[in-house]
Amino acid sequence: MMKKTTTIAWVIFVACLFSWGNIEAQSQRKTIRIEPNHLYRSKLVFSSEIIQLRQPSPFFDIPLVPTAPFLAYSLVWYANDWNESKEVRIRSEQLFISFTDGIDTLNPKMIKLDGHADADAYRYVSELYFLENNATQFRLSFGGNAKIDSLEIHFFDPGPSHQSAVGSSQPHTSKPSNLQTSSACTCPQPAFEGRLDWCPDGSCPPDPTPEFVPDPTHVIVHHTAGTNVASDWAAVVRSIWDFHVNVNGWDDVGYNWLVDPNGVLYEGRGDGRLGAHFCAQNGKTTGICVMGDFTTIQPQAAALNTLADFLAWETCDENIDPLGESFHSGSGLTLKNISGHRDGCNTSCPGDMFYPLLPDVRQATQTQIDTGCDSEAVAAPTVLAITFVSDNKINLSWQDNSANETAYELERSDDVDDDFGTIIQLPSNTTAYSDNTVTPGHTYFYRVRAKQGNSVSDYSNVAIAVTGVSATESLLLNARTVLISPNPTSGQVVLSVENQWIGKTEVAVFDAIGRAVVPPFYEVKSGEKHTFQLDLSKLPAGMFWLKIAQGTGTGWFKLVKKQ
Repeated sequence: MMKKTTTIAWVIFVACLFSWGNIEAQSQRKTIRIEPNHLYRSKLVFSSEIIQLRQPSPFFDIPLVPTAPFLAYSLVWYANDWNESKEVRIRSEQLFISFTDGIDTLNPKMIKLDGHADADAYRYVSELYFLENNATQFRLSFGGNAKIDSLEIHFFDPGPSHQSAVGSSQPHTSKPSNLQTSSACTCPQPAFEGRLDWCPDGSCPPDPTPEFVPDPTHVIVHHTAGTNVASDWAAVVRSIWDFHVNVNGWDDVGYNWLVDPNGVLYEGRGDGRLGAHFCAQNGKTTGICVMGDFTTIQPQAAALNTLADFLAWETCDENIDPLGESFHSGSGLTLKNISGHRDGCNTSCPGDMFYPLLPDVRQATQTQIDTGCDSEAVAAPTVLAITFVSDNKINLSWQDNSANETAYELERSDDVDDDFGTIIQLPSNTTAYSDNTVTPGHTYFYRVRAKQGNSVSDYSNVAIAVTGVSATESLLLNARTVLISPNPTSGQVVLSVENQWIGKTEVAVFDAIGRAVVPPFYEVKSGEKHTFQLDLSKLPAGMFWLKIAQGTGTGWFKLVKKQ
């Protein structure tokens, strides 16, 4: 065990190192380096497969000055053989950090690796985290067989942002003047906050020796996997810049553009510059990041609106087909022209709840180009989504693509998808509605369109929800006639239905709260036994409901998707 005198000396050293004045509106950073002889590894006991610390790791007493609006931090550690396996917990290495104000201690946070950091067999970089309480101490603890040689904690105080006219920057390009652009597109470049808007003190300089991408072929969509709530998103952008430059060691913020949940667009590296966002295969790409963690929630409608505006301008201006796919020379893969980060890299970015929306994002982009950038047309709403389901209430949201609509018309069809009727007409600029006229145990189909006087837009996509989902059987469809294998599954499922029914069989998959994640499709059953495959590889891990319907008979079966 570390001697008391040694611990006291280290704490005093850390306190002297970390103390700094809180200069208003200016960003400041400090790095605490903890050498091997100061890393205290607690002994572990294993009880019911849960790791328990027999003795806590020591607190490091540091005078964290109250910050506004938050303190950003990240960790870098060095280890010869770091294994984050999730399959066998007792063999996985885990690193935890907790903060305290001297009275209350926050729950330990398990530190996760950053999916954007450069791969290194010895140096590991965490995600960027944000601390809003005025902590005075922190504690490190280790789980599994963690063996760390040394560790750094990077703290960054972005300071409060000056009041500025959000989105006041005039559209411009940072491409060199000798590059040709295809400006025949009528979609304008959205207003954005330039670098001096989100970093007014000039402490976030751009890459002094940029490389340029004259003809990008793909746009890569990201999420930050960071905070979903902030009172100062410009400060978050400054923190991301510091993380990418001073922790990851890059020349500039990795993304070309960023969008906050309020729909404000921020210039990162800017248009036409080579980014650092696509697993070291950044050539021919533009990277845009929607700020937030969309592992379990969807992006805000305002962010999706701005994303569509940006993508309409970027793809139209660069002659990129938003709905197409093409070969990406850097990765050697054929990718959707608008792709998620995970399409070309080993990462979950842009999040399990955001990634399934990308087909709608592509369509919204095309809609913007076809009609939304034409002030005379009524653009159709897109990305109609179910955001919450209960037995008696369904919340819906959609993306407003029209600048001149006078109303929205929301339609619903009950239990079948071809009997829509208007349930309400909503004012212009509406992007959400709660339907509390539903009843338990029913399937509901929704669609919405914009109106301008007597003119109407095309319909949005159809969103599907089921109220009061529970396992049920029928004479035709039950545990004896329906075989699901394997269940749990990691992706492919074989469904075997053996009964007397001949004809059309409806199949669909819903998540735990009744949202359709595999929209209804039909198989023609021509004999007593019919077998077919269902691909669930794009779904996140969790519990889902499989619906099979034949005539008036319906069966609901539980599905479990594992990693």
